[in-house]
Amino acid sequence: METHVWVRRSRLEPINMAKVFHIMARWAVCKGESPNSKLSWETTYMTNLGIRLAVLNRIDFEFEYYHNKTKNLLSQLPVSLLTGDTRVYRNIGELLNQGVEFTLTTYNIKT
Repeated sequence: METHVWVRRSRLEPINMAKVFHIMARWAVCKGESPNSKLSWETTYMTNLGIRLAVLNRIDFEFEYYHNKTKNLLSQLPVSLLTGDTRVYRNIGELLNQGVEFTLTTYNIKT
């Protein structure tokens, strides 16, 4: 459970109880976050295909297709205060990034 003490400084700010006890020259034990053995690294699958053509050293054409998919993105979820935590980390996110790129370059006057 996260405990805050509100102290008037320039504005109201939450202060960790461990800091308060340290300021008062006393020691305290505070509960940290609950461990989650199901957490894993984010995984990214990438595909990138491209082609480049040059015609008479005057026209360059490039085409590229990309497809990136990331799984197991890390996110914080709110949980019941009865667990002793306010948020827990979970691998619940997924991201897809895909598209195409075209480039056309011409050299109209070449000296």
